[in-house]
Amino acid sequence: MLHVLIVLFGWAVFVWFWVIVIGQAGSRADLWLLLVVSVLLFPVLTVAWVLHNLALYQRKGPRRNVPQADVSYEVDFYGRRIEADWKRLAGQPRINIQIEGQVKRYVPAAAAESDHGQLRGVDAPPSEHLGGLRRYRSSQNV
Repeated sequence: MLHVLIVLFGWAVFVWFWVIVIGQAGSRADLWLLLVVSVLLFPVLTVAWVLHNLALYQRKGPRRNVPQADVSYEVDFYGRRIEADWKRLAGQPRINIQIEGQVKRYVPAAAAESDHGQLRGVDAPPSEHLGGLRRYRSSQNV
């Protein structure tokens, strides 16, 4: 019973807010058109979607499994080759990403500090992240 009261209260609030909006609008005709279209169109679209899914179910039957996603990550969005030891990185509290030319390396933060003598991980100040990005972009002539 409480569920029904909550749903009814939600609809009452919804209608009350529409009354407020219609009362404040400059053109009532446009708002009434919006209200009528949304009250008619959204349920029609919802029913059409449900019917579409029911037709798929009747034609193909229930899903037997979830499609497998490709989890290989060998090249990033910019075409850089990825180098990472994912098993080693899984237990690391911080990971640094080093970009050198067309290679992107994921390394534990301690290894990155010893390689370059400076910190460029997630704990670095935002200015350092942006500075590195600016240097990278300027070197790429982007």
